[in-house]
Amino acid sequence: MSSGLSEDDMRRALGLDDVPLTPSSSNQPASVPATPTAQPAPQPTYKAKTKARTPKLRVILRVGHVFEGDTTLLTHEAETLSRFDAEQQGRALAKKAKYRYVELVSITPIE
Repeated sequence: MSSGLSEDDMRRALGLDDVPLTPSSSNQPASVPATPTAQPAPQPTYKAKTKARTPKLRVILRVGHVFEGDTTLLTHEAETLSRFDAEQQGRALAKKAKYRYVELVSITPIE
């Protein structure tokens, strides 16, 4: 089962040897220079980057600092499909803005 290759040839074929391959016998005569074939440059492909639309819910809250006092409407757009999560995000935003009283007005999907 001898293939006629030496151990050094096998090492080079497997890439285990750092010595570059040098052809010992060439089919081309030495006087004819090898001409590189001209390959056309690959055309760059440009894809239009479209931003994927994420589902959003608009949460409207009535908030105030004083019980049964002046109130304002606070609007928050949550990037989720969960109505519960959207409401909790709106309440957290109202709490961060130092509002003490929060009442949910509506949750509507944004298209």
